[in-house]
Amino acid sequence: MLFSKVATPQQYGKFALSIFDAHEAGDRGAEVIINRALHDLETILRSIGVIKTGRLYLDGSVGRRYVALLSDDIRRLVLPSPGDGLSGAVNLGLKLIRHLPSI
Repeated sequence: MLFSKVATPQQYGKFALSIFDAHEAGDRGAEVIINRALHDLETILRSIGVIKTGRLYLDGSVGRRYVALLSDDIRRLVLPSPGDGLSGAVNLGLKLIRHLPSI
């Protein structure tokens, strides 16, 4: 519990990679964790209509590990990222700002 209170996103990412490594080595506990996370990820992606967009970017070491595990219909949407996570966040922020009402 202490880890969850103080861990940085990078530390969570490293921890997640160890779960993927264990999963690939055949660890049943890791398989349960990965399958649940994959189910949740696909549920979220479907609920936000990602299939209608025709594209999906999964970045970072964790995102890349998910790609091979995705359902075929979602995996076909995965494209190479046009930039890094920071540039994507900035671009999204700019799009949102442009749609704010004028004051």
